[in-house]
Amino acid sequence: MLLFSIIFVNILSVNTFTYIYTIVGYVEFFVIIVSFFMVTYKKDGRGLHDMIAGTSVIEEVKKIMERQFSEQEQVRRDKLEEIKNYCNPYPERYEVTHKIKDARLLEDGTTDVAIAGRIVFMRKMGKLSFVRIRDIEGDMQLEIKIDMVGEDKYAFFKKLIDTGDFIGAKGEIFTTQTGEKTFKST
Repeated sequence: MLLFSIIFVNILSVNTFTYIYTIVGYVEFFVIIVSFFMVTYKKDGRGLHDMIAGTSVIEEVKKIMERQFSEQEQVRRDKLEEIKNYCNPYPERYEVTHKIKDARLLEDGTTDVAIAGRIVFMRKMGKLSFVRIRDIEGDMQLEIKIDMVGEDKYAFFKKLIDTGDFIGAKGEIFTTQTGEKTFKST
């Protein structure tokens, strides 16, 4: 009797698993068919899920493409277009002669120094501006005078360059009256 019940349970177990696998197979097939119809589109850009919801994929894409920029984003984009009229805003490369950390160690009067970094602070005044730029290893103050760079370049700088921009400059090193190493842009 015990042997008969063990064989019966084994047969029942095998049949139960086969039955469950068959049901799982049908469910997977149904999910695949429904998924196919959910992503199939008609000629007007509407799919089955769009017809059910009453929306159009094309209308949603148009909304995303026509997004309105914030005032700050629009100002930055307008400045970018003006910069493109003057120079390449995204040059492939800028040759530096020294890293900022190394430029700070140079003696006063050293000329033909080229450095680059990101503007972290700006103080724009009439004919003289001070900019603090930073790279990965240090930061340095830049002095930009209208008589050293020219009126056109100085006007361009004052109007279009902002904090956060990356710039490169060529010039010489000196120490200010307050004792800070400064880069004089030429």
